[in-house]
Amino acid sequence: MNYRPETAPPPPSGPLALEWRGFNVPPLRAGVTERAEVTVRNAGTVTWQPPDASERGVWLSFHWLDRFDNPIIWEGQRTPIPHALAPGEEATLATFIRGPIPPGPYRLAFDLVDEGRCWFAEVGNRPLQLDIDVKPRLAERTLSAHVMTGPAELVSATLRALEQQEEPIQDDGSIVVHLAPGCVPHGSWSRQILEAHDSGYGVVGGSVRLTGSRFRGRAIRANLRPWSPPFGRMPNWRLPLVCPSTAPDVRAWIAIGTPVAGLPTIDMTPHAEPWICDGRIRIDLPIRAAQQVDRLPVETRSTPA
Repeated sequence: MNYRPETAPPPPSGPLALEWRGFNVPPLRAGVTERAEVTVRNAGTVTWQPPDASERGVWLSFHWLDRFDNPIIWEGQRTPIPHALAPGEEATLATFIRGPIPPGPYRLAFDLVDEGRCWFAEVGNRPLQLDIDVKPRLAERTLSAHVMTGPAELVSATLRALEQQEEPIQDDGSIVVHLAPGCVPHGSWSRQILEAHDSGYGVVGGSVRLTGSRFRGRAIRANLRPWSPPFGRMPNWRLPLVCPSTAPDVRAWIAIGTPVAGLPTIDMTPHAEPWICDGRIRIDLPIRAAQQVDRLPVETRSTPA
């Protein structure tokens, strides 16, 4: 999406006057960050100063609005102007924009802010507003499963459950989910995983329901209690995601972590990538299977079959 300067909103008169000279915003997908460029010109009478050590100075930022101009995300990433801009000078600023969640029609509004003083729109400048149709995150809506090594009968039970999923499990799907042997995904599990990723989340986890005698495996039950259904959709879940799935653009830098009760996990709290734990994405795990998996060596558990 390229901008023609002759269609820019006209700058106002006054000391803090802004002229939008151009932009380049690529197509955006929910939850995915893309690089964009915006060119601005100082059309006022005072020099714009770049941010100092106290962050006072002029920055580029943006708002995500709905089509009625109601704010959805008020402040996006801030990008400092690269140097002092005297009246009449212009600069092209590179910024990074993450598509909002969920996909759909939005309005992207760029503005400058003089930190500690005001947004430029507050003194008469018109933001640069673009109507953006944010696409679903997944370019390819397919799912693969990595089942960790373990007892043959437990691995077979998991593979049989995968064959009965609503969405077919493929060898080279774009989304990869990690399972322990003995895990039995609920019938709608594959569809719900793909829907969560498509809505914009890079990493997705769900709930685990232990089945079998409630008098067995008390320690395992205690360890898995936070992931026990029922619960709803929990973005930015503060605990590790159990039996997680990952989108193709995050797998290179997000790794499987320390198991919980023998189940593979990812701890997303150090990362900025959007993630969610959705209790409706349910796995049933027989307590006897959980006890066998919990006794496997860590290096064995973490190896996909």
